Amino acid sequence: MRIFTLILLLTSFSSSAAFFGVHWGEDIDQYGELTKIDDYYKVVTNKLPEHILIAKQYELLQQPDNGLVKVSMISHEYSAFSDSFQHDYVALQDRLISNGFQTKEFRQSELSSYQCIFQGECVGMLWVGIDNDESMVVLEQKMNGRERSIIQLELKSHIFLSAN
Repeated sequence: MRIFTLILLLTSFSSSAAFFGVHWGEDIDQYGELTKIDDYYKVVTNKLPEHILIAKQYELLQQPDNGLVKVSMISHEYSAFSDSFQHDYVALQDRLISNGFQTKEFRQSELSSYQCIFQGECVGMLWVGIDNDESMVVLEQKMNGRERSIIQLELKSHIFLSAN
């Protein structure tokens, strides 16, 4: 039984899963209407196979020769200083870490600062992670006006990173 569990863990970390039940390299037309943007195809959807409740919208990017190379998620709006905003961010970060992402960078600024409140544009916490196949994730808390905020997540495959 231990060997089976170890094999299951190793395959989950070495698979080409991009998160949300989608996989690097797959065609994205099954998730919605394709829109061509420069050298990429884009699909915007509100559902993926492993949909998370805080997600308002997903954006998938595909290269013609390489399939899915980038996944973005924007959460629903939160009250800027709510406990659920902090809790959901930390829960998502923990889920990414448990899926094999290691911290590359972490920055934290105060959302209640003068700049954030009056300009309505800033990043609260920013966490950057990388996994064993060189895929990168950027998880941010962002102000959306003066009293609202969102959580934004971007996953980029190593193919996308090497092309940009």
